[in-house]
Amino acid sequence: MEVFQDKPKVLFTAAIADDGLAEVLQLDTKGIMFNPSGCSNVFNYINSNSFEKRLTIFDHKQSYTFDPAKLKNVDLIFNQISSPETHKISLLKMDKLLKKVNILCINNPQNILQTERDNIYRLLKGIDNLTVPKTIKINPSSPGEVYDHIRESDFQFPVIFRKAGLHGGKNTTLLYGYNEYEKFYPFAIDGSDYYLIQYVDYKQDGVYKKFRLVVVDGEVFIRHIIYSDHWMIHSSSREYMEKNSSYQEKEKDILETFDSYIKPEIQPVIQTIHEILGLDYFGIDCYIDSNMHILIFEVNANMNIMVNNQQNKYSIWDKKISAIVNALTQTIIKKINTR
Repeated sequence: MEVFQDKPKVLFTAAIADDGLAEVLQLDTKGIMFNPSGCSNVFNYINSNSFEKRLTIFDHKQSYTFDPAKLKNVDLIFNQISSPETHKISLLKMDKLLKKVNILCINNPQNILQTERDNIYRLLKGIDNLTVPKTIKINPSSPGEVYDHIRESDFQFPVIFRKAGLHGGKNTTLLYGYNEYEKFYPFAIDGSDYYLIQYVDYKQDGVYKKFRLVVVDGEVFIRHIIYSDHWMIHSSSREYMEKNSSYQEKEKDILETFDSYIKPEIQPVIQTIHEILGLDYFGIDCYIDSNMHILIFEVNANMNIMVNNQQNKYSIWDKKISAIVNALTQTIIKKINTR
């Protein structure tokens, strides 16, 4: 590991997934550049004259151990490993490592391990002004067993069925009733874990709307809003907004007024979530109605937050991203100074 200079030293951690797979971005004479999935990718976007930063990547092998002696010059660790379903091995190894050293860690792996979808439901249900749809994890051996779990757990159709550990709507479907066996064709029910999630309709005036919020040290920020004519919203859903430009203006208006109108109303709920989860940095995908009631879709530290993939289109997010980056940078500095 490279020797740090005189400034405080922040070590960012990433990891290979438990299955050993990674997305190759570049292959040339200099080696392999790859994308470590399941990590928050903060390292590339945080820069400050107040500290130095380095990155280390944990191996996925159970036998691999990280030498604590390599951390003797490190002042703070920023744990970017953020997917408990796909990176449990590295999260457990990092937790074991932290118990051997006296170094403060942002997004402690113990807390990240508690962010599986079914556990988020157990931890956050019952909070005032917050709806967290019922979620259970199952390990079915057949579509019939999926329906058995739906009956036994008293779900009401429609029910979301999705493979654990995947994002971006992959291997996700909405079941409207029993005997819809054709909907299982895209799934390999092969011993993998799946989630059953109670679907809650959030359509308003014929359109669905998803907020992406970002929480930094308990404070909530807005990242973006996406409108769609489909219940499952992802970045590709912006095609609907491009065809219906009025929704681009609606998003812009919400972004501009969020701090004065929405944020004061939802900050107490967000603070409660922050205190329960114990995470310093994470994202929330949700719907917020006119009464400022929040319907949770997803809560984790693994969201795409700092990358602006739309910068060549209708780009209105740079200022919001900068505010998030600045807040996280200040949080790092504060943690260093209070260690």
